[in-house]
Amino acid sequence: MKKNLQNQRGFTLIETLLGVFVFSLIMVVLGLFARNIWIYSAFISGGIADVDAGRQAMATMSAEIRTANTADTGAYVIDTATSSTFTFYSDIDGDGLKEKVRYFVSGGVLKKGVIKPSGSPLTYNAANEKIYSMIPYLNN
Repeated sequence: MKKNLQNQRGFTLIETLLGVFVFSLIMVVLGLFARNIWIYSAFISGGIADVDAGRQAMATMSAEIRTANTADTGAYVIDTATSSTFTFYSDIDGDGLKEKVRYFVSGGVLKKGVIKPSGSPLTYNAANEKIYSMIPYLNN
C-alpha cells in the first residue's frame, strides 16, 4: 500500500512559524497597551487626588476667611497678607474665642498655623502655634 502524500492535510513549518509570529506580535501589542493603561491610570489618579486635596483645602480656607472678625485683643481682622502668608483672626472651632489663623507656604507645602488666645488679658503666643500640612507638593 502506497501512501498518497497529496491527500494529507496540515500546516507546513512556514505556516506554523508565521502563525506563531502573528500571535506573538498581537500579544506584545496588547501587553504594551495594557501597560500604558496602568501607567496613565496611576498618573491620572494621582492628579485627581491632588485636585481633591486642593479643593478641600480651599473649601476650609474660604469658610474660615468668611468668618474672620476682629481679634479678641482688638487687632484688625487681617494681620498679615503677603505673597506667601495670609494671617487673620477667626473663631474656627466655635469656642467663642477667635484664633489667629496663618496660611503660609513653606518648602512647597501649604501649611496652616493656629494660635489660640490665652492668658488674662488675652494674648496670642507664637510658641503655642499648632501647624498642620494642608497641600503637599504645591506648585505655582
